[in-house]
Amino acid sequence: MIETNYAVTQAIRVLKEKEVPFVIHSYKYEEHGGTPVAARELGVDEHAVIKTLVFETDAREPLIVLMHGDREVSTKNPRLRTPPINIRVIWSAASPRSGRASA
Repeated sequence: MIETNYAVTQAIRVLKEKEVPFVIHSYKYEEHGGTPVAARELGVDEHAVIKTLVFETDAREPLIVLMHGDREVSTKNPRLRTPPINIRVIWSAASPRSGRASA
């Protein structure tokens, strides 16, 4: 059965507008569940789950990081570019409260 009761995000609007086929995969949200819960509920390896991290540099510039669910990033020693920068997390979608993922 195709689920029709889901939040329509900007990404979903674009997919529909461009007629790109997609499937909504829903699961129950678990507090602090993160990518292990998403992987378990979707029946995939945690490495296949992509998490989104939003950082802010010491110059207050946004920095978006997409990474495998089973990987970690260090805010103390980021090796993202030269010269070295300081970053801090300002938002993370690694464990979305909606409990929804799309592919």
